[in-house]
Amino acid sequence: MRITARTGTSTRRRSRWLAPLLAAPLLLTACGDGGTSGQESSAGTGSPAEGTATGTAGPTGATEVRVADTAGMPSAFLQYGVNEGYFDAEGLDVTVDVSIGGAAAVPAVVNGETQFAGSNTVSAILAASKGLPITIVAAGTRTMEDPEDDFARIMASTSSGVEEVEDLEGATIAVNTLENINDVVIMTLMEDAGADRTQVKFAEMGFSDMLPALANGQVDAALLIEPFVTMAVDQGAT
Repeated sequence: MRITARTGTSTRRRSRWLAPLLAAPLLLTACGDGGTSGQESSAGTGSPAEGTATGTAGPTGATEVRVADTAGMPSAFLQYGVNEGYFDAEGLDVTVDVSIGGAAAVPAVVNGETQFAGSNTVSAILAASKGLPITIVAAGTRTMEDPEDDFARIMASTSSGVEEVEDLEGATIAVNTLENINDVVIMTLMEDAGADRTQVKFAEMGFSDMLPALANGQVDAALLIEPFVTMAVDQGAT
């Protein structure tokens, strides 16, 4: 399935379907009776609401904060901010933890392992439906208006026979989290294309594990993010 910058018009159309569904990463924090400190810390473009978890004051006077986000581009964005001193300039001593996906980030926030975590709309809705004490405090990473500039792609092995969305019927697709936003994205794409969305299997694995799984035929396709998209292309996936 050619959803890369190297493809033609029909691929761009499929990427446009993908973008609105993926354009919903969020920054979450836990809410409750109060954090570990009376200080208020900022994250992204917003601040935690009253009663949300906050960081602790470090030896330098900066507020120590742990933030988790998905392995790949999402966590790389945060680490870049740390390396460039953007958080230091705001009085924040940020430690970036890497998670396997938005669903895994929710319990880490609730359990207090991190003060903030990058997640997605589906994970947030599922958490709210279970009564988990989380609050959305800011938008996270975003997809781009131009699909060719996006960092997420559905990639397929050349031996899979998958070239169009319709070809996903009967395919096994790797996703980083089952029963979450990636399932919704893929099944929506299939339904919009007139394919039977019930005739697809999902296999849960980390993004780095998807590359050998594509190469050895364990899966037919994978929903990847950068830098794994580029690595998959280098290995011959399309």
